[in-house]
Amino acid sequence: MTDMSKPLGGQIRDARLARGLTQEDLAAQVGRTRISVSDWERGVKVPGVRVIPALAQALSLPVELLVEANQYSKKSVEMHAA
Repeated sequence: MTDMSKPLGGQIRDARLARGLTQEDLAAQVGRTRISVSDWERGVKVPGVRVIPALAQALSLPVELLVEANQYSKKSVEMHAA
């Protein structure tokens, strides 16, 4: 179960670890690099809209949950970058 009080990166990390996946495993499943997965988990970047369906499938999470958390996290990343 995903904790919506956690930032998106923490949710991705928790779901990945719960499935016994490494960052490299997840990256391969979603067609991205391990660095991308690390950036998402650390909250440096957020996954793009095109990768969310594959990410949801790989982590067995609802797409809607990732989209909602992504939008919130994206605003937070943009605010810190400004």
